[in-house]
Amino acid sequence: MNPRRDAVVVAVAVAAWLLAGPLVAIASAVAMAVAVSALQRSAERRRIESLRRALPDAVDLFRLGADAGLTTPQAVVAVAGHGPVLVAQQLRVVVARTDRGMRLVDALEELRQHTPLTALADALVDAERYGTPLTDALARLAADARDQRRRDAEVRARRLPVQMLAPLVVCALPATVVLAVIPVVVVALGDLRW
Repeated sequence: MNPRRDAVVVAVAVAAWLLAGPLVAIASAVAMAVAVSALQRSAERRRIESLRRALPDAVDLFRLGADAGLTTPQAVVAVAGHGPVLVAQQLRVVVARTDRGMRLVDALEELRQHTPLTALADALVDAERYGTPLTDALARLAADARDQRRRDAEVRARRLPVQMLAPLVVCALPATVVLAVIPVVVVALGDLRW
């Protein structure tokens, strides 16, 4: 349960009850609950998409840190301080947990479960737990993330003409009819002899 959403739904229901009666209150409460839930899902999808778009840049920063000789915990702290905003926020949670005594591997496992940064978390966990070279894994991960970002951009670009069709039909077509077709019809009707 989300307290903020519930408060909005209750406020709308009470206002509707006072203004229009119980049936309208129930209907408006249900409608508000559905609308707020849909908005929250949409916001979560946008957040996940933003994390995916920021992943290649974060991986590059991790790779720079690893190439510079930083250990995995040091690289996590560095990227948490200087990385892309959404990724840095997630990594700050990891840093805060490790500062409170949690092992880095355990904190990264939790990061892996709750964000789309699973591949990055896997690479960092493997480097920390097994001592595998971090730079090779990060190079592959960066290439894969860039390819995925490019594919996502291509999908959005292919969707754009379809999304532009409705405004074109609603806005431009009526104006074309008013400016081009109606004068021709008026002139043609004026030239007709009854």
